[in-house]
Amino acid sequence: MNISKEGDNLLSTKLAIIDTKNISDKEVQKILFGAKTNSEEEIEDLLEYVKKCRPKLFKDLSTTLM
Repeated sequence: MNISKEGDNLLSTKLAIIDTKNISDKEVQKILFGAKTNSEEEIEDLLEYVKKCRPKLFKDLSTTLM
């Protein structure tokens, strides 16, 4: 992963938001797919994180995306 320092900070912020328990799954989906700045690689990284901290949402997304 070759991300600039600013991009790395943005990714870290997104990961922290996803990990917040009081944010809805719908908001997490906006973070994943709504941002025009997300590269495919960043979306993959975010999805891996969602898989770890929100397994039910990941399963739902996997079903929807397939």
